[in-house]
Amino acid sequence: MHNNKNKWHIDIDNLLKGYIKDDNPIVSNLKTIDENSLSPCNQNFSIDEQIEYLNNINKDKVIFPPEKIIAIKNTLLSNQHYPNIHSHYQFQTIINSFKYDHNLKDFDRLITLIWDKMKIRNFFKLYRILMERERSDIEYYALIRDLAHQQHKKVKNPPIIDISQFIYYKMNNLSNKYNIKDLKNIKYLDVGCGDGWKTTKLGKLLNLNRNNIICSDLENWFHYSSEKKQNNKNMTNLVIEPEKKLDLNKNSVNLVTMMHSLHHMDDYDFRFKNLYDIMKKNSIFWVIEHDLMTINDCCLTDIEHGLYELSLKRNLNFYKDHKSNYFNWIETCLLAIKNKFTFIDKLHFTKGNIQKNYLPTRTCAYIFTK
Repeated sequence: MHNNKNKWHIDIDNLLKGYIKDDNPIVSNLKTIDENSLSPCNQNFSIDEQIEYLNNINKDKVIFPPEKIIAIKNTLLSNQHYPNIHSHYQFQTIINSFKYDHNLKDFDRLITLIWDKMKIRNFFKLYRILMERERSDIEYYALIRDLAHQQHKKVKNPPIIDISQFIYYKMNNLSNKYNIKDLKNIKYLDVGCGDGWKTTKLGKLLNLNRNNIICSDLENWFHYSSEKKQNNKNMTNLVIEPEKKLDLNKNSVNLVTMMHSLHHMDDYDFRFKNLYDIMKKNSIFWVIEHDLMTINDCCLTDIEHGLYELSLKRNLNFYKDHKSNYFNWIETCLLAIKNKFTFIDKLHFTKGNIQKNYLPTRTCAYIFTK
């Protein structure tokens, strides 16, 4: 462990050389962020389009009171850009919102995120790392990793209900209404499946055979590879190529899931159109995605990726390979409706924790049908 820890610090030092220099305004003056370090919070549909969608929902029945729509519009207007991963200022953005704006809620979300992701149980040391002075993100990732390694006993905190179980239980409730009474005979496609464990677990819960469980993703994505998926004998592997249709017949799939992969796509419009074509009538489309409305929402979600890739996996290509096209819940619905899908429901996913209304990087489950 000691040698690995030293190797981590060597890697961090080399990475810091590329980003932290005396003449680098992003780091030498942490409160200065240039244009290349900013990304739009809501980049997929205009604010006017989003507010029009809310007003249209209210035509038959008032779901959103006018005061709430005004509050949503003001939130969107005041949170149009956030410091992206290249700003090296995402931790500090959330910490400063606590220090200077008394935003305890988002600071608590940051601590909970680190607590759960890194299995850290020394609150006072974590608090000191976050509060004692301003740091760049890369330094926070290294210190948090070191703190996690200092624990003598690993903490296990499995979810009460994982995302595959969550979808399965809801599917049983939806089956009669949407003509998928025989769940065992459906053909299931997962888009952006990673290593495929969630795909195969849901497929097994549905008692599907290998030919009816289709796992699709890019040939290589971070530490995931098609070779690893090919070795999984419990599913059929399908490679996704950007802006190219999936090798599936029209009207051939009953169930589609897209679990935390939408925000990594550049061709999401093309992909939704293609999915609509290959799905059967009355089939179900699940989109599990972050719901990001504010600057801190976006920073927290990037930090979640950074904790996994940098602090846990030591993937130093994170700053080169990571991409994010974040959506809020209104935009996710608009994207599906734009591509002919019909909205059924929106649910918050909390991993079965009855004491929480949402996860630190708020996740929603959207259900659409064709």
